[in-house]
Amino acid sequence: MKNNLLKLLAVLILFLVPFGGRWLWFHQGSYSAPKITELDGSKVKANLLEYRPIVDKPTIGKGRVVMDLAHASNIAINDLAPLRDRIEARGVTVVILSSDDEDLRWKLLGATALVAIAPTKAYTPEELATITAFVKDGGRLLMAADPTRPVPPKGSEDNPFPDLYTVFFPTSAVPAINSLANAFEIVYFDDYLYNLEENESNYRNVKFKTLNKENALTKGLDEVVFFATHSLRGNGLNLIQGDKNVHSPIRTGETNLTAAVLTTDEQVLALGDVTFLTPPYHTVSGNDAFLSRIADWLAVDERQRELEDFPYLFTAKTVDLIQTNPDFIDPRLVAHVGTLQKTFDAADLTITLRSTPEPNHDVLYVGTFDQIELIKDYLNKAGITITVEMTETESLTKTGKITKTNEVTSTDKKATISKATPEKTLIKPTPAATTTTTATTTTTTKNKKPTPTPSKEKDESSMTASEEETGTIEIKDVGKLSLTGTSLFLVDRSKGAVVVIALAENGEGVINALDMLSEGDLSSCANRGDLTICSTGEAKDGFGLDPAKETAADKSKEEGKDIFLLSDDGGSEGNRTGAAEWEDILSATTYSVKVWSIQEDGVPTEDDMVGYKVYIIDSGDYAADPDELPIFSPSSMDGGSSIFIGAQPMAFPPSADTLLEPLMDLKVTDAAHPLGNGFENDQVIALLPQENDVPSMVIPKPDEDNQDESLSIVFSRGPESPEADTFVVIAGENNKDKSRLILAAFPFYRLPDDERNTFGLNAINWLMGEEQSTTEEPTQ
Repeated sequence: MKNNLLKLLAVLILFLVPFGGRWLWFHQGSYSAPKITELDGSKVKANLLEYRPIVDKPTIGKGRVVMDLAHASNIAINDLAPLRDRIEARGVTVVILSSDDEDLRWKLLGATALVAIAPTKAYTPEELATITAFVKDGGRLLMAADPTRPVPPKGSEDNPFPDLYTVFFPTSAVPAINSLANAFEIVYFDDYLYNLEENESNYRNVKFKTLNKENALTKGLDEVVFFATHSLRGNGLNLIQGDKNVHSPIRTGETNLTAAVLTTDEQVLALGDVTFLTPPYHTVSGNDAFLSRIADWLAVDERQRELEDFPYLFTAKTVDLIQTNPDFIDPRLVAHVGTLQKTFDAADLTITLRSTPEPNHDVLYVGTFDQIELIKDYLNKAGITITVEMTETESLTKTGKITKTNEVTSTDKKATISKATPEKTLIKPTPAATTTTTATTTTTTKNKKPTPTPSKEKDESSMTASEEETGTIEIKDVGKLSLTGTSLFLVDRSKGAVVVIALAENGEGVINALDMLSEGDLSSCANRGDLTICSTGEAKDGFGLDPAKETAADKSKEEGKDIFLLSDDGGSEGNRTGAAEWEDILSATTYSVKVWSIQEDGVPTEDDMVGYKVYIIDSGDYAADPDELPIFSPSSMDGGSSIFIGAQPMAFPPSADTLLEPLMDLKVTDAAHPLGNGFENDQVIALLPQENDVPSMVIPKPDEDNQDESLSIVFSRGPESPEADTFVVIAGENNKDKSRLILAAFPFYRLPDDERNTFGLNAINWLMGEEQSTTEEPTQ
């Protein structure tokens, strides 16, 4: 037994020896833990955000700002409290569009600005048409989106909770914001900007110090911080740009990336970050000051409100409703005032029924075509003649005259009524048609001789409420249309107050006309300036005019063959053309204009371009691309005058020895030429800064012996430009077909506003062969 125990003990010892030896080898001596210095919290310096709130000094504005949160916006209204509070501090009402059920068009009536923040649902073509028309009328648009606000993840009908893939890989909202931005030549990139060298606590919290020093939105600011921003590209002012250390993960190699753009005549502001608008980030660095500037910008009211903005076109708080028949108050109209008041309440206006207008009040005149004594002066100025034929006994003609929208004429001569108008009610039942004969009286009008009036002994009592009226509305230089089924609206602002006139053929028509205004339904109407005609048929097609009586300008507009404006923006190197500036100038003329953008519409064919009187080819600051030259073939522009304008105008292909140099200023060389009208010889015009580094073509001086006498050098390079005194603007005429050509080697948009307007109109008038400007002057 004892031997067995010894054997077992020996086996155990042999088994443990290797383990013991290893332990002794690796664990020689004892372990003493080192002393660790305790953390001193007072010496820890955390890199925290620095908040710099400012004392807001609001610039008082007016109007309404619509905040659009209806496009599935990935933001809560409370997050926009800093911006909303700043806007309201300026006396501007903030209206929230929060549902798809609300009509954007109605919300924008009377609005001064639209704010679209973090939309994740695309805008429809109808909405885009509404917004672009709103901006064109002077409204302002602020849009913002950032990469931290994608399309919110949603579940399905079967599973209301979103799956993990959708949560971790959400859908980008960039297509939604681009559906709006692209309408104004702005592009949001699906990226984010970052700076590894200098940032605000995080590489995606980018400090921007390259701010536009001229624009009021950023002038005087040293720095703003965007916390998650897309990069942008737009055809306008780059307000905020990154330096060489600011990068985009998808735009590798690019620097000076843009985070904020101001475009469309400084009416559209696009921001790549939303977070900086929200608390507390709006008080970091110069963000709070920038926020106040944005609120000031939104509070500016530049809209010219027209009839379709009813009742927001009124500027006084009280509007007097006056019947044009002062001897009768129709009870139906009195009852309708209550319905009108609801419409006016929405605009914070009051409407009152009066017999005469009160001082400092706006006025809404309503009546029938046979009762216009109170408003004949307004009709005179608008050039409207209303002829009312009464069955059985009487015909009344009431006239006025117009000041053409494109020239100034005298309005001293007043219309007169040759026969006293019998007393009648303003609004009467629609009578049954009769077939009795009519007699007429007329009034004395310009260039017409008076005609005899019927005998005063005629029985005027026969003009009762049961009789039928027919007749015509004649608009000077336009034509005639029937009174039947027609309503007429006229807006006048000449005496400081806003006056709206609403006329119809009978009482029922008057009430319907007021309903059309209240409901904003002018779909059956045609508009010419301040005059609107609504009809069941004729007015839908340009007032239903007799083609033989249309003016040359009207016919030209109908054919649409006056001016072809080509924005040659298809080059790879360049920022913008002057097409928008040309459009603005041409909108003040009577000419029809076809605008074509190579970037948006592609390269036009010969069929697209043929048949116009004038061609404007504006290449802006884009570098020349000889491959585009075939579109300017002589056959497509046969007989038409043209202007090729841009840093490198495409009238002739550039060659290897073409000299290209920066252009700083222009000098007037020939002020006697029609293109120099309004300038002085040797006048120097400093050009606005160019938006890229593309140089301008230097047109070499021809040999004096070989110079074509038909060419005129109107502008040359100024003293601050390289190659001073070489040619910039050359004009000439083809003796065979009398077509004219202008070659202008500078970007049109770089001319200062006054000089650009003068040169642009001079060029158009000369190319059209006009001696006088066709600019529409204000009515006197």
